[in-house]
Amino acid sequence: MGDSGHNLHLCDHCGLPIAASGHQGQVAGVWQRFCCYGCYLCQRIIGERGESGLTSWLLAQLGLSWFFSMDIMMISVARYTGGFEGVDPRTVRFFEPGMDARMQARRLLEIDLRKALADSEFEVFFQPIVQLDPQEIIGFEALLRWRHPQRGIVEPAAFIPLAEETGLIAPIGEWVLRQACAEAVKWPEHFHIAVNLSPVQFKNRTLVQTVIAALAASGLAPQRLELEITESVLLQDEESTLATLHALREFGVRIAMDDFGTGYSSLGYLRSFPFDKIKIDQSFIKEVGSRSDSLAIVRAVTGLGTSLGIATTAEGVENLEQLERVKLEGCNEGQGFLFSPPVEAKELPALIEKHNRQRKVA
Repeated sequence: MGDSGHNLHLCDHCGLPIAASGHQGQVAGVWQRFCCYGCYLCQRIIGERGESGLTSWLLAQLGLSWFFSMDIMMISVARYTGGFEGVDPRTVRFFEPGMDARMQARRLLEIDLRKALADSEFEVFFQPIVQLDPQEIIGFEALLRWRHPQRGIVEPAAFIPLAEETGLIAPIGEWVLRQACAEAVKWPEHFHIAVNLSPVQFKNRTLVQTVIAALAASGLAPQRLELEITESVLLQDEESTLATLHALREFGVRIAMDDFGTGYSSLGYLRSFPFDKIKIDQSFIKEVGSRSDSLAIVRAVTGLGTSLGIATTAEGVENLEQLERVKLEGCNEGQGFLFSPPVEAKELPALIEKHNRQRKVA
């Protein structure tokens, strides 16, 4: 199989996939030997743990280098690069020169990320959340942006996964929460603020105290704070996570299920916790006018929300056709570029005034 210059081969003995590049004519015997030695080690580990009567799930990554003067470093790079590039952890990878460059770039990004919070390079942007009937702004979602001194604005998708992996998401997330609450307290009292929480933040046993402290420091009423989580949060230590969510809700904070429909979408989650809101992922809203299955999903989720007394928000509304469709299906709220892109805090008064003028004309 070919893909971007890479070929996948299966070990003759174990069937393990082996990724190679540029060495197909030279390495058949070598990759067989390395792969099967890795298999041998795994079998020894599994055998020893099996004797204790325990069931184990083990994954192994092997990295191979052709430059034996720097074997250890290059093997490590091959293995590690495969991990953060999303390669199947059971795949053997051969070292390539480009791997080192990518790893170095990632390492530099991590160093910059560690300095960013101390150097005040992060900013919170705000995107309006709009009630659809009648159409009016009822709140904003806080969205993190990184204004890098050389790279310019860095989108969250480029650094949030790294922040989660390194644990930096904890202090960054707390900073975003505090900034969002401090800004929201300046708004009219009927506006709420939505803040995203990472699954990694739920591993911190002081999360509830962190939220309470941010509210206390800002003076924002708990009922005006809405915390958004994705379904992946509930996949880890579900009992502890649910206890944290219940504690937050009992304090008065609202909880929303974000990106609903893109993960496991277990209806059991909606039974195990009384969510205040379901946010329908933008991938369905984008195709709501062109694909019957997307329309059916939007209709099903809004119907479910109505039956359970849970508000629904259509994410990623970009045009009037999408707006009319989601209104027709019963969505309570909308969010997207049709209403406004994310803006800096200083632009909010003008944005609210503009929206109010348009609403009066309509």
